Amino acid sequence: AHIPLRMEIAERRVFPDYIREKIVYAVERGLSAVAWLCCPRTRAQRKFPAVLCCHGMGPGKDPLVGLFDGKECLEYHKLVAVRLAQRGYVTLSPDRRGFGECGAVPYGKQTDRHLAKLDQFYRRTRGASLLAFDIWDGLRAIDLLAHRDDVDARLIGCLGIMDGAAVAAGIGAQDERVKALSLA
Repeated sequence: AHIPLRMEIAERRVFPDYIREKIVYAVERGLSAVAWLCCPRTRAQRKFPAVLCCHGMGPGKDPLVGLFDGKECLEYHKLVAVRLAQRGYVTLSPDRRGFGECGAVPYGKQTDRHLAKLDQFYRRTRGASLLAFDIWDGLRAIDLLAHRDDVDARLIGCLGIMDGAAVAAGIGAQDERVKALSLA
């Protein structure tokens, strides 16, 4: 059952050519996602295309915006969410379950064993895999993008890096609002 997204801005930083916000929004009753939202700073056009960015293994969402362990990191994940925002896209980069601020272990310290335990927990208690819940969370992220005033809901894409590619492919297969996929 869908619940209201209840998006809140936890942090906001304005850069010369884009704006980065850390947001929190509901993915299911009692559970929220934490994500980076990057928007073009220019308002020359009213609505922008959007890209949901699904991270791979590692510390979660932060490298997509050039951060690692709270410090600047310009190489890992190539700042893809920032670079897209600088080119006129709204990007959303959420932490997947078990990673970053949505993980039970410190940034980048989760292991295959941690993720396997989380997967077993969801299968045992909820009847679905961790991948299925990551896809569900991605569908909620698409809901968030599609309802933004600055996003052209007809132009939403999804990018998946490393094992985030499986998540992005699942989101694209489930949601016809996703018009383009990039799997790396």
